[in-house]
Amino acid sequence: LAQKMDEASPELVLRVKVLDAEKDDDGYKYKIHTVTNMSNFSEPEMTTCRVYGDLEWLHRCIESQPNRDGIIVPPLPKSPGNSAQTAARQSEPTQHSSGEERKSVGADRMQKCCRAIERYLQLLARHPVFRQNEYLHQFLDTKELPPIAKTKKRWVRTLTYAVEEVWFHGRKDVDEYFRKQRSFITQSTVRLKEASITFEKMLQSQYRKYQ
Repeated sequence: LAQKMDEASPELVLRVKVLDAEKDDDGYKYKIHTVTNMSNFSEPEMTTCRVYGDLEWLHRCIESQPNRDGIIVPPLPKSPGNSAQTAARQSEPTQHSSGEERKSVGADRMQKCCRAIERYLQLLARHPVFRQNEYLHQFLDTKELPPIAKTKKRWVRTLTYAVEEVWFHGRKDVDEYFRKQRSFITQSTVRLKEASITFEKMLQSQYRKYQ
């Protein structure tokens, strides 16, 4: 499949599909299948298992990236725990429901959860910026994620970026023209961030209505 994709599509391709979910003592584990022709992946086709906490880690890492002004991060799907509890309540025995019907309701709910996670990952994979993100690559390509190490690395980068911002804004421009230009860019950046946050909240609200 990956070889045919390379021959037919010379452009970069990153396709993600959630095959199924299994429940164990730690919760639900999702089997995620990835096909790509991007050279920075270890293999052109791979399958990894992830829990919802891994998805939260990925979302936090992407949201914390600097220089993300004007780029909307897709809303994180609802926790499968909430979906499972809803399914359990709706699957409680009634006078008119059989065991098979209750199992069917639970299976449908889990399939809906898998599709929501799949849509989220596909939105990231199709985006020209997010598809190059190192954390997305680790999420799809690494068998075992080291979230503590990655979180530390992320905080170091965020701190470095913050120090650079303080240093930059603390310097005084000699030329009046450049001072005005820097002030205009700084104010525009703040407004763009506020607009981006507002739009992202609105997008998440609309998105969750259809989950």
